[in-house]
Amino acid sequence: MEGTDVIISAYATPPEQSYRAQAQDTSLFRAAPLIVDVPFQTRAGEWSASAAFDRSAEELLAQGNYKSILRPLLARQRGYTIRSVTLTGFSAGNQFLKRVLQLPGDAALLDGVISLDGMVFNNNWNGTAIIPAELTPWMNFAQLAAQNQRLFVCSHTHIAAPSTQITSTAEAADALMYALADKVGGERAVPNVQLDSGALVAGPPPPTVTMTGYRETASGRVPIVKTWDTMPMPDIAAIGNAWAFDYGGNNESDHIFQARYAQRAIWRALLAPRLNGDVHCATDLQGLGQEDGDVPASCAPSKLVLPPGAITMESPWPTLGAAVAGLVLGAGVGYAVGHWRTP
Repeated sequence: MEGTDVIISAYATPPEQSYRAQAQDTSLFRAAPLIVDVPFQTRAGEWSASAAFDRSAEELLAQGNYKSILRPLLARQRGYTIRSVTLTGFSAGNQFLKRVLQLPGDAALLDGVISLDGMVFNNNWNGTAIIPAELTPWMNFAQLAAQNQRLFVCSHTHIAAPSTQITSTAEAADALMYALADKVGGERAVPNVQLDSGALVAGPPPPTVTMTGYRETASGRVPIVKTWDTMPMPDIAAIGNAWAFDYGGNNESDHIFQARYAQRAIWRALLAPRLNGDVHCATDLQGLGQEDGDVPASCAPSKLVLPPGAITMESPWPTLGAAVAGLVLGAGVGYAVGHWRTP
């Protein structure tokens, strides 16, 4: 079926053209996907962009009679027949991903979710356990990916959470993958989708990359500089087609590296093969409700392809009262640690 693959980007699109072309390289795809940025605008005094993405979700949800966050955003894309939808978010943009996944109708439209150092969960009052409602929407989608029906990727650093009231991205990824293993029978019970690990470490870098982030301190903004000579291989946890990539690192530069370089690696290794039609099936379906000896010799790719007209285009999309002005990669603490902000 002819159509256009759409990638909805929440905070994951670098504003600089050079970084944008690198981080979100459309030349990886046989047919260039349409990248739709989520509009947002922070307000004076907000140190996190999470609240801005909450407002964007609310404004979209209030559009027309859609009762949806995604549909009014996609309805604006005139002249396209939408074939598939992938949702990606970086840092505070993951608040938008969370809001979308909380709506079953919107989650059902998604073929892929890519979270770049921003998936976090709120803890209970004394910080001893994750609130179940925080984990469930992500788990529901990740379970489909574990069963090779969707693509789910979360990548993360080891930046510490500011309090016990919220997890770090590393803690959230671990919690999700352990819960997912319990849900579907454990990592060994569920075969993994094939991954070209070489695609994860193909440059850039090299050439050598030096990143500068900034940390707000009592004495002012302090530059945090780090250099990468090669593209690092993350520690990988995988269940079916659900992936957690641990890139390590604990500072602002490590965080920015996720958007500019880890994003490209994930697109090259997992998203581009999927959208290009080279979707690999699990090598063995045992553990997913199949009986021993009842494993088919081959299986069809499991990409979620939307039928024509699934996203209606007839109604004009009112412009959000938000703008992408002010999105500056690593320009301040609001960007560097915006994903730690509790909703």
